[in-house]
Amino acid sequence: MSQIDEMYNDKLPGYLNRYVADAHSSLATAFTEQERFDNAIRHYREVLKILPDSDDAYYNLGNVFFKQDKLDEAIKHYIKALDLNPSHPEAHYNLGNSLFQQEKFEEAIIHYSKAIELKPDWQQARSNLRLAQNRKSQKEKVKSPWLR
Repeated sequence: MSQIDEMYNDKLPGYLNRYVADAHSSLATAFTEQERFDNAIRHYREVLKILPDSDDAYYNLGNVFFKQDKLDEAIKHYIKALDLNPSHPEAHYNLGNSLFQQEKFEEAIIHYSKAIELKPDWQQARSNLRLAQNRKSQKEKVKSPWLR
């Protein structure tokens, strides 16, 4: 076997895997848009079998779970995406949204702030940050009415 054949055989499975993962990701996106969430989850999990370090696949799984109001699952997947890529502004933002929904305002503030740090012109993140800060303040006032 020639050196070129060996290189081709060594590289080909990796290239094919990438194409297969992309196909699964495209199918998962289409199923998500159709709100066929079980199928979307199945295809994103196939992506992760091929590319276990895909921060985007974990992020997208988080989005699917968020759309189903499965916030604990969404949070778990956003955190995994951020473990793999701490500079993923959308994962910080959507983690903030999930934490906000659970009324974990202090944690949401941290992630909205990080999203803004990574993407300074993101107005929706700034708006959600202000909202989380206001809710946190209101929650603290309710807990401590004698401090008014």
